[in-house]
Amino acid sequence: LKIPQLDSTVVKLNTNISTLSTEKQMVENVVVEQDGALHTAYYFIGTSKDLKTKGIDIKKQGVNKGAFTKIDTRQLTTIDLKSKGAIVLTNHPMSSYKINIVNKNATLQITNPTEFWSMSKYLVVKIK
Repeated sequence: LKIPQLDSTVVKLNTNISTLSTEKQMVENVVVEQDGALHTAYYFIGTSKDLKTKGIDIKKQGVNKGAFTKIDTRQLTTIDLKSKGAIVLTNHPMSSYKINIVNKNATLQITNPTEFWSMSKYLVVKIK
């Protein structure tokens, strides 16, 4: 009499384990997706003409999202600007980055990523 009850209990427990494993996987997938979204940002580098051509107007807050490069803010700390000089047009704390120029080649170095991306997830750099 006890063996059938125990068998039934084991079946129920196995079903519960399967259900919990499925729910755990779903939660983990959501966490991964949210983590990616949290650390996603976009940048665009171009001349005044490039900005106009691509429909990027900082003053009017116009953004052609298709013109931007998508990045993970945890992985990108330096951007080669392929220019002699540059100006960051979007709002980012000046203490969180540097523009270095070596041999007439400018790079943007993000020294504090958390602070840098705190004001905007979009970076627009105008190059010369």
